[in-house]
Amino acid sequence: MMIRPCLLTVLMAGSALSALSAAAWGRPVVPPSHGGRHPAHVAARPAAPYRASSDEAIAVMGTHAVSHGAVQAMSRGVMEQFVQGTSPMKMLSRLPGINFVSNDPLGVDTWGSSLYMRGFMQQQLGVTLDGVPLGAQDYYTYNGQSINFAILSDNIDHMDISQGGGAVDVPATTNLGGAIQIYSADPSDRMGGKVAQMFGSNKAFRTYVRFDSGKLNRSGTKFTVSYARSDGQKWKGAGSQFDQQVNAKIVQPLAAESRITAFFNWNDATQFNYADQSLDMLRTLGHRNDYYYPDYTRAYLAAKGQFSGEIANYPDALDVSYYDGVTHASDYLGGLNLHLTLTDRLEWNSVVYGQAENHWGTWTSPYTPSPNGAPLSEQLIVAGNQRFGLTSALRYSLGHHTIEGGVWYENNRYDIDEFQYAEPLLGQGVPVSGVLGNFGTPFQHNWGMGYSTNTFQFHLQDSYRVLPNLTLRAGFKSLLVTTAGGETANDAAYNGQDNLPNGSLTTANGFLPHFNAEWRFLPNHELYFDIPRTCGPTAMAGISWARPGACRTRRRSTS
Repeated sequence: MMIRPCLLTVLMAGSALSALSAAAWGRPVVPPSHGGRHPAHVAARPAAPYRASSDEAIAVMGTHAVSHGAVQAMSRGVMEQFVQGTSPMKMLSRLPGINFVSNDPLGVDTWGSSLYMRGFMQQQLGVTLDGVPLGAQDYYTYNGQSINFAILSDNIDHMDISQGGGAVDVPATTNLGGAIQIYSADPSDRMGGKVAQMFGSNKAFRTYVRFDSGKLNRSGTKFTVSYARSDGQKWKGAGSQFDQQVNAKIVQPLAAESRITAFFNWNDATQFNYADQSLDMLRTLGHRNDYYYPDYTRAYLAAKGQFSGEIANYPDALDVSYYDGVTHASDYLGGLNLHLTLTDRLEWNSVVYGQAENHWGTWTSPYTPSPNGAPLSEQLIVAGNQRFGLTSALRYSLGHHTIEGGVWYENNRYDIDEFQYAEPLLGQGVPVSGVLGNFGTPFQHNWGMGYSTNTFQFHLQDSYRVLPNLTLRAGFKSLLVTTAGGETANDAAYNGQDNLPNGSLTTANGFLPHFNAEWRFLPNHELYFDIPRTCGPTAMAGISWARPGACRTRRRSTS
């Protein structure tokens, strides 16, 4: 057993201004009542969600609106400015301090996209959807799922980005550099529907259909169901990027501004990926270099060292391109959100959720020949996770104080295996298709890993509103994460090791404090100070057990 050290982050922020809408400047942001929408996701963010007015686009929320400090809020109005089907992560790049890069126009290619927020990678952020933790936003998300596969961007009501890092009330073990909290739109009170159609270059199209039931009875029961299907060719190379999703949500109001919400989301995506490019490759070969697909002959000859075209004289030409690379993901996410107003001062918010994913990624390797004599083979990594969890929190208002405490528990099973499949001799068969999944029987099981993880988190915090424009906060969280598992398969000849790791790792810390203060000293200006101590458990990635961590100290000026 090994105990993982934790991290200390210092954050200081200067003046912060609302962006994109000068009309919103100078106006206080007033929190809505819980009787509006989304009280059930308070378990992740106990105060009522921000709702921008029609002329507001992005604003900095006041400290009275959230429990853990100021946030930047992106409203539905801003999201409507993007092309239909754009990734939520790409939309967030509109906010200051966030950078998103992708090799496809909509930002939906999970292999070729990255988000950075104030120096932290997307794998180091806490990400939630209606209070459900989505885990590390890796390509193979070992403890959650990609936000692209969790919800249609059309169904997002708003997104909140925390100013500081390590908010204690966010259910996330990756919350080292801040939190991204996404909230889905409620069903409409009136029956109706929406159909939206998008067409674009490279045969791109996307169809979105939504039905709202309206209020079905006197108690206010209502639901919504939506479906989207998108497809299109890559802008370079060959191959399509296909995705279809279903989102469903039902809301049942209860007495005293309480309610229960049930949701279910399904996704099925198959993407021909873009080939990786180095800076030197871009400079030498240009921006159009990609996989050989569907030219199997050229890929076959390249695997034998016979190169053609622009890459013929390029150093290390074998790694410039391969035959193809494909990603497939099937995801299921469902759960219940419960918001109860117990008294005029006390609220109880809980989320129960379950999620499963089957994910594979392929590429044609010129380094492992097939048993039939072909100089290349198809390498397949299959990953899957199943997780169940709950969060529950109480929030009590007493004078100038708001006291909040809660727990989060999750059980997660993650399995990942790598296989090798034979490619045909030239002219004697059809290449393996990562899209169709016609892999057949592998001639080699390179390695396999399986992990079971139990996560428990407790938090307690107090927000003290000293003055209308000055708020102090202090809190802490306790974290216990235990992972057990390791090798489930091993090809010693392939890996060069007789045995791969097995065992357990524990990350534990009973006191991870978080202090911050916010002072709005002038209209449109604030001074924000944040000191959290955060702890991140060991990540799981294929054949590698550990991802080393280090203490970080950072300072940030104007956002």
